Amino acid sequence: TAKQPESDIESDLVQLVYEPLQTAVSLEELKQESAADPLLVTLKTYIQNSWPSQVSADLTPFSRVRAELKCWGESCIAWGHRAVIPLSLRGRVLSMAHEDHVGIVKLKQRFRDLVWWPGIDRELEALVRKCAPFLLSGKTGAPPPPLQTVDWPTKLWAHLQMDICGELASVPYHQRFLVVVYDLHSKWPRVVPMDSVIASAMVDFLEQLFSRWGILQAITTDNGPQFVSSEFSSYLAARGIVHIHTAFYHPQANSGVERLIK
Repeated sequence: TAKQPESDIESDLVQLVYEPLQTAVSLEELKQESAADPLLVTLKTYIQNSWPSQVSADLTPFSRVRAELKCWGESCIAWGHRAVIPLSLRGRVLSMAHEDHVGIVKLKQRFRDLVWWPGIDRELEALVRKCAPFLLSGKTGAPPPPLQTVDWPTKLWAHLQMDICGELASVPYHQRFLVVVYDLHSKWPRVVPMDSVIASAMVDFLEQLFSRWGILQAITTDNGPQFVSSEFSSYLAARGIVHIHTAFYHPQANSGVERLIK
């Protein structure tokens, strides 16, 4: 198979990572502000060359997901399919939250699919607390896209839903994320604290589950970077497991784990 040209890869990244942000930030602004952000400049150097054995505290959150960071658009950075937003533009990107008045779970889901920076979950929660309309039922002005239909499994351990909660504050480091799986037939939940949720950690997590309970038929996740990574997708494909992605803005399609996370 011929290798995809770098120009095509760059074009794909711009379309995938940037286009959902264009109502809030222009591509040129994102490039310019990323190039002017000292933290992202240092981060880009590490990604393109090599990481030192120790990094400063403000780069530690990036170091934890270093395997899934990539450069695009000359000066921009992505974690998986999520744009890493420079400090100067974060307020404007958060303003996208005001387009629809949604609850905290839906809001986290929406931003989880689009953007990232360290501490974004805490900032979203603070935004929700300050903005009264978010505390309503989560009605939106426009009708949502149709939900994906899910064939209800007729036996145990056939179809799981999987999601991630965190990064949590004021907990031990090794418990700062919660990985949640939910068996659709039995409604049996399993919640496991973890210190990392990169793709390789998710693969190891599933490998432990499968070694104990066996291989399943299907798994539903959101579009988080670890779940859309080639490593995670290849792992499932090699075992014949159908991977179902929830639609953007639709955590209801993964409703079992979303209720647990609430």
